[in-house]
This record gives sequence, C-alpha cells and structure tokens, in this order.
Amino acid sequence: MAVALSSSAYAGGVPDLIREFHASRELMIAGVSLFVVGFAFGPLMWAPMSEIYGRRIIFIISYTFLTLWQAVTCASQNVATVLVFRFLAGFFGSSPLANAGGTISDVLDANQRGLGMALFAAAPFLGPSLGPITGGFLGEAAGWRWVEGYLAILSGVLTLMIAFFCAETYAPYLLRQRAAKLSGLTGKVYRYRGDAKKPLDVKALFKSSLLRPWKFLLFEPIVIIMTIYTAVSSLIPLLEV
Repeated sequence: MAVALSSSAYAGGVPDLIREFHASRELMIAGVSLFVVGFAFGPLMWAPMSEIYGRRIIFIISYTFLTLWQAVTCASQNVATVLVFRFLAGFFGSSPLANAGGTISDVLDANQRGLGMALFAAAPFLGPSLGPITGGFLGEAAGWRWVEGYLAILSGVLTLMIAFFCAETYAPYLLRQRAAKLSGLTGKVYRYRGDAKKPLDVKALFKSSLLRPWKFLLFEPIVIIMTIYTAVSSLIPLLEV
C-alpha cells in the first residue's frame, strides 16, 4: 500500500510545485508518470535477486532506498531533481509488487493461498485511492515538501518493521544457508538438494525473469485486463490535480 500510495499522493503537491518552480502542469505531473515507470523496470531486478539472496534482504534494501529517495526529494531545488528522485523511488519501491506474491506463496499452502493473495491485493488497490486524499490535504496545508516528507516517514517506519519483525521465507535460500552452516560446523560438504539436481544459474534466472512478464502480458487475458485497470487507476489522481 505504501508504494502505491506514494505514486498518487505526490499529485496533491503538484499545484504547490507549479507555483514554486514556475513549471507547467504537464511537466510536474511527470513526477507521477516517472514513479510508475520505475514499477516497470524495478521488478525485473528485484524478482530474480530475491531467488538468489532471499526475500527479506531485498525488501530491506529496496525500502531503505525508497525512504532515502523520498527523503532527499524534500530538499530538491529544481524540477529535474524532483523528477529523477521520483523515478528512483519508484524503481526501488517496486520490490513488494514483484516479491510479495512470492512471500505469500512461501508461507501459505495451496488451500490458503487464494485468501492470502486476496487480502494482499487490497493493499495496492487502496494506495491509489488513499494517496490523493492524504496528499491533497497535506499539500494544501503544508506544501509539497511535507507530502514527500510524509511518504518518507511512512516508508521509513515500514522499513524498520520489516527489519525487526519479518523473517526470511524463501525455502531454497534457507536450505542453502543451512547447508553452508552444516558444512562449516562438521567439515563435510552439504548441498541443497535442488542445487544438486540443477545448479543455480544466475544468468538463466535473470533471462527467464526478463521474458516471463512479456509472456504473461501477451498470452494471459487476466493479466492484460489487470494491466489496463492499473493504468487507468493511476491516471485518476492526475485528473483531480
């Protein structure tokens, strides 16, 4: 919800950004567009990396940088800086959009997974709805810098919650760590059974991750429908600016 909210809450500060930087409305709205463009490229990196280094560390690293980029946006002194930081925030903040489904699959069995995904799906759909409300009130009362500050604080709190309360869930990574620990303790060589059958090939993993979204987009009707819905819902905050 936080990253989806961050994409649309920015719209509440657009009128103040226009007044401060004397920029056109179309240019400042690009802050929303570039944030969402980051959603397109970020998962291509975060998804395969989570299968190599585990889910938890990817969430922590990506959300730490999301917090950082939103915090430094508050100090931006020109339009270019705002837009660049917005893209970087979207790029790093996109990890939950790619990896949260995998995390749910890790911890829930097939009978529970449908309910788990349904509950999770409510969060990213709430974000674009709550963003214009919170960002609009805050932007009008305190200005665009406080909108970005509010988003940075929200992301920072969630980063700390992930770091302190979330455990690693990806089974192959846990088993690789266990095998490495047993090897160190006993002096024998232990390997994760899955790697013994098919060694981890990072290049093939990234290639598969880059091609898989396009296959889903072209050949899965429900993916096409959800993509169109997400695109249209992202435009709604812009119509309210």
